[in-house]
Amino acid sequence: MENTDLVQQAKKEIRKMIIARIRELSKEKKKIKQSEFLSGQIAEQMLKNFHEIIDRKQYEEIVVGLFTELREKQREQKESTDGKKKIIETENLHKIYEVGTEKVHALRGVSFTIEENEYVSIMGPSGSGKSTLMNIIGCLDTASDGDYIFTGENVSRMNDNQLAEIRNSEIGFVFQTFNLLPRTTALHNVELPLIYSGAPTSQRREMAMEALKKVGLEDRVMHKPNEISGGERQRVAIARALVNNPSLILADEPTGNLDSKTGDEILDVIDSVHQSGNTIIMVTHEEYVAAKSGRIIRLHDGLIASDELTENGKNKNYGWK
Repeated sequence: MENTDLVQQAKKEIRKMIIARIRELSKEKKKIKQSEFLSGQIAEQMLKNFHEIIDRKQYEEIVVGLFTELREKQREQKESTDGKKKIIETENLHKIYEVGTEKVHALRGVSFTIEENEYVSIMGPSGSGKSTLMNIIGCLDTASDGDYIFTGENVSRMNDNQLAEIRNSEIGFVFQTFNLLPRTTALHNVELPLIYSGAPTSQRREMAMEALKKVGLEDRVMHKPNEISGGERQRVAIARALVNNPSLILADEPTGNLDSKTGDEILDVIDSVHQSGNTIIMVTHEEYVAAKSGRIIRLHDGLIASDELTENGKNKNYGWK
């Protein structure tokens, strides 16, 4: 038998043994953790049995792949009962930074679910972990431990290239400081995500024009950032976030650099985007801004302090309950 055949046979045997072990733990009503299959006695026993055929990296790929499949089946079963698609599922997220000899625990076991077409605000004082959580949600950083499932995929163990692909195709970012290219037009700024994704020129132009139209800037498409107001710049940023038709809009203090009147106008634009069916997560420190959303997750010292519907969420009866 060729070596490749031996490897494939070994992989099948390992899958069967892992599934059998999962069933045993399930019958015993014990918690099933992927980490326990990646290290410890279970992993060592598997590697010992197949050490001449399978190395640790191959074994870890089998475990991660199998657990991803199992989670997908669980989600499908859950969705078949409630009919709602889960955009984000986090389980026991931890993030630890090493600062010199100290370890800073930015997140200490954060778990929540966000469903399609929810509008959620994340709040918390300085040092609460909200920026860290946003970076993980936006695939700009990864957790030290725990699982982050985004639109059915476990991104916790993805490499940098895979994370970059998700950022470009599945997440639209809106920043406090707009982050527009200063020397190019509103139209070209909105086209940028499409350029990175390889869309043809004619399609890019059409999609960018449509996105600018959605935010009321069809008459400003050829203006550069220094030729339009702060509110209009943020509208361009929102159009750029929308242009790829992402699964999630992630807004970081979107009204932070605007006066109250202009800020209210931007919140109306974001609400309109939500009403069109988009899922939105907004990080803010302003209570009146968070009240515009349907749900507020409050963080404190790296933990979820509360997770509640706003009056908007109760009245509109959408998303999480």
